[in-house]
Amino acid sequence: MMWVPTLFIGGLILIFLEVYLPGGILGSMGGGMIFASMILSYRYYPNHAPFIIGGEILLTGFVLYFWVKTFHTTRMGKKLILDESLSTIESDLGKYVGKEGITLTPLRPVGIAKIAGKRIPAKAEGMFIGKGKKVQVIGFSGKEVIVKEMEEKEGENG
Repeated sequence: MMWVPTLFIGGLILIFLEVYLPGGILGSMGGGMIFASMILSYRYYPNHAPFIIGGEILLTGFVLYFWVKTFHTTRMGKKLILDESLSTIESDLGKYVGKEGITLTPLRPVGIAKIAGKRIPAKAEGMFIGKGKKVQVIGFSGKEVIVKEMEEKEGENG
């Protein structure tokens, strides 16, 4: 009889973990667990199942709404969300041409780079630049800078 609340709470936890370990698997499993708790509520509590399901839907909606409204203030939210609006970045992109920086995420071909101490959307000149690579800004397009990977100089690795 404890399967209904256990599956429901476990499903919510898996959906929240999806943010930290993206890929769709945990979120899908969490949604499946919540759906399974709704189905099992008909088996264990047939007279109360519509109320249980309605409560689960309302509670899930409330929790997700509250989480979306507060996520940007959390430590993880601040890491995942750009600090500035894209219109501000777009108007200032010209000043980064020629500057060097480092990739914070892999550029496939678009990601985030830290240029002059700021997190900026960046696009690789080629197809891919790995995380933590030195890059140089060679231009800008739309709302992102265009970067190329800098070649390592001999003697730099050892």
